[in-house]
Formats: sequence, structure tokens, C-alpha cells
Amino acid sequence: MASLTITESPGGQVGTRFIIKHRPLAGGRHPSQEIQLVDAEVSRRHFLIRIDGDDHVISESQAANGLFVNGTKVKEHKLQEGDEIRVGNTILVYSKQDDGGRTDAVQEQRRGERRIREAGTVLKDPVIPPSNRPPS
Repeated sequence: MASLTITESPGGQVGTRFIIKHRPLAGGRHPSQEIQLVDAEVSRRHFLIRIDGDDHVISESQAANGLFVNGTKVKEHKLQEGDEIRVGNTILVYSKQDDGGRTDAVQEQRRGERRIREAGTVLKDPVIPPSNRPPS
């Protein structure tokens, strides 16, 4: 099964693997993204990976800092074995090879509790609802 593996990450995610099955996967900083990247330079909804026949295509969604494949800025790219994808300061490597012994971070993300997913989100100015503010 095809996958993306993080090889460089300012958020401590090196080695995290995302299995790409036969469904589109969204990637970005927001906790709702199947491929959540802890990187302040990654947009909340940065990219989308979709199936095109037997291939996977990555496309830019709402990427303020762009999407780069093998050092070239792209809007859309048909992924090939070993492609290096850079989003923000995070680098992921695409592979079509099956490595059944590794964990799928997409499934871990889906099973995780919301507070755990949000703990990995980079927030610039968190807003605390009045009901959760400590007494003054």
C-alpha cells in the first residue's frame, strides 16, 4: 500500500507514516486533516492527495507557503516512488512499497480523542472560552 513518511519535522513527527488507501486524504495543520502536520509554516488545509487510476496525485489546497515536490513548486503533481514533498518545514517521502509492519498514523488520528488531536495543533493565539477561563 502506498504511504507518506515524515523525514523532517520541526514538530517531532519524524518517522510518522500515513498509509494512502483508495480514498482522498487531506493534509495540513488543522486537527480535522487526516495528515495532521505540527508545523507553524503549514497551512490549516495545505494539500489533498487523491486517486487517479492506479496513481496518487497531490494538489495544493489553501497553502499560503506553497507545495513543493522534489524542490519544485507545484499546484498538482502525479506522485512517483521516492518523491520528496515539502510543506512548510516538513518533508514527507512518498512510497508505493508495502511495509505492513509499520503503524498507520491516519488510523491513529481518527481514533484519537479531540483534545489529544488538538494538542498537536499549532495555534498562534488560542482563544479560551469564558466558561473555561480560570477565576481572576
